[in-house]
Amino acid sequence: MGAIIDARIQNSASTSTDGVDVSIEYERPFADGTIRFGLNGNYILSSEALATPNSDPVEMINNFAQPVDLRLRGSLGWSGDHLSTTLFVNYVDDYSSDRVGERVPVDSWTTFDVSVQYSLGQERAKGLLSGVRLALNVQNLFNEAPPFVESGIDGIFYDGNNANPLGRFVSLELSKSF
Repeated sequence: MGAIIDARIQNSASTSTDGVDVSIEYERPFADGTIRFGLNGNYILSSEALATPNSDPVEMINNFAQPVDLRLRGSLGWSGDHLSTTLFVNYVDDYSSDRVGERVPVDSWTTFDVSVQYSLGQERAKGLLSGVRLALNVQNLFNEAPPFVESGIDGIFYDGNNANPLGRFVSLELSKSF
C-alpha cells in the first residue's frame, strides 16, 4: 500500500463578479470658465466566491467586509484661467451584516469632498512661478462618521471595506511642473 501526499500550498478559490460600471461627464463654457458635471457609478449584480472548485458558491455582496451593490461618486466643478474648484459627493448603499449571528441593517453613507486649486503663474510662461500650483483638498467635508456596524472585534464599530473612520481630512499641496 502506498500514498502520495501533495503538501504544496494551492489557491483553488475563485470569485466571479457581474456588474455595471457607468461614467458620465459633461462640460460647457460658463462664467468666464468651464463648468463640469460628472457621475461615476458601480452596480454589482452578483459576486460569488468558491472556496474550492467543488464547493457551493457563497454570495459576497452586501455583507460585512464585502463590496456593497451600489457606489456612486458625483462631481460639480468650475475652472477658469487660474482657479479651479470641484465638489464631490460619495455614496455607499445600505446593506446588512451578520457579524453578530443575526442580520443587522447597516445605513448608507454619504460624504462630500471639495478641491480648490490655484495656479500662481502661467503654465507656458518663464519665471519662478510658472507651473506652480497650490491646492486645498478636504475629504469628508462635514466629518460624517461611518455607519455603525458591529465588527465582532472589541472597539471597532465600522466596516473598513465600505467606510473610512478617519473623518475630515484636510491637505494643502504646493507643486511645480517643469
